[in-house]
Amino acid sequence: MAGATNLGELRCLLSEVMVRRQKKDVLAQLPAKRRQTLWFSLAPRAAKEMRTRMERMDKLKKIVAHPNRSEKEKAAAEAESRQMLGQLYKDTGVQKCEVDPPPLSAPSAAGAEPTGRVCSGSSHTSRI
Repeated sequence: MAGATNLGELRCLLSEVMVRRQKKDVLAQLPAKRRQTLWFSLAPRAAKEMRTRMERMDKLKKIVAHPNRSEKEKAAAEAESRQMLGQLYKDTGVQKCEVDPPPLSAPSAAGAEPTGRVCSGSSHTSRI
C-alpha cells in the first residue's frame, strides 16, 4: 500500500470539523505553564528496590567517570545506566499515576482564570 487515496476529499470533509493550528501561531494565546512538585511515598518493597537500583546506577556512573577504565567498559556501563533509568520510570509510573493532583481551580499567579490545560511531568531524585 502506497498511502492514502482521495486526500482532497478527506481534507474537505475534515476541514468542517477539525481546526489545525500550529503552536507558533497560538503561543501568545496560551496561559503560562504552572510547574508543581508532588511528593509521594513508595511502598516499602518498591522503595527498597529503588534504593538498590540507585546504588547500582551510582556505581555505573563511577565506572563511566573513571580514567583507567576502557572505553568498552564505559560504554557498557553507560548503556546499562540508561536502561536502568528507563526501567525505573516505567516501574514507578503506576505509583505516580495514583497520586491525586491538585485541582485546576486555583487561579494562576497572574490572576488569570484557570483553564483545563495540564502539563504533567515527573523526575526521580535520590531522596528515598
